Amino acid sequence: MATVEVFFTRFHERMPPSSWERWLAILPGAHRPSILRYRRWQDQHLHLLGKLLLLEGAAGRGCEGALESFRTDIDKRPFCDEPIDFNISHAGQIAVCAVAGGVRLGIDIEKVDAIDLGPYRSYMTADEWRRIEAAAHRFGAFFTYWTIKESVMKADGRGMNVPLEDIEVKDGFAMLDRRRWWSHTVAVHPDYVCHLATDRADIEVAVRELFFD
Repeated sequence: MATVEVFFTRFHERMPPSSWERWLAILPGAHRPSILRYRRWQDQHLHLLGKLLLLEGAAGRGCEGALESFRTDIDKRPFCDEPIDFNISHAGQIAVCAVAGGVRLGIDIEKVDAIDLGPYRSYMTADEWRRIEAAAHRFGAFFTYWTIKESVMKADGRGMNVPLEDIEVKDGFAMLDRRRWWSHTVAVHPDYVCHLATDRADIEVAVRELFFD
């Protein structure tokens, strides 16, 4: 059985300048411009924290060079030269990163908000949409389906080239192009929904919160 480690962190306010500079300096220089290009400090924090989570997760597996060889493929899926697969997601004030060896994976987190669901109907199958409309908590149900589909899309690797409506969510797994992806709920906060997709059923998910003060 393989173990997928999911690291997450939260912030409630802007880091003091000294802390910000200290954590930013930990990253290889090539990563800093991509973080600083975001205008909102919240987005800068999320992207910095995502990279710090990856650094921690990779180091725990003896892959300290993950960020040095970090890059994206033709479909914009991130990878590195180390023997691990990883995926980062963030929403609101939470960043998450999943890391594993011998497992293909994707992760997605969303904050559950009361939004207009109408424009998103075409991304769901008819059965999925019926279930969302019949749910006691429609927004929670919608974001459950959404994060499962997004995590599968990210694990598959083709990113936005995969129409979300082509991903069919079942009980415990999802199907895309006749390939099965296993879905795992990751509990990080009651106001958020997070799902992990893996190409293997025989995995254990270990969740750990990290703090960057």
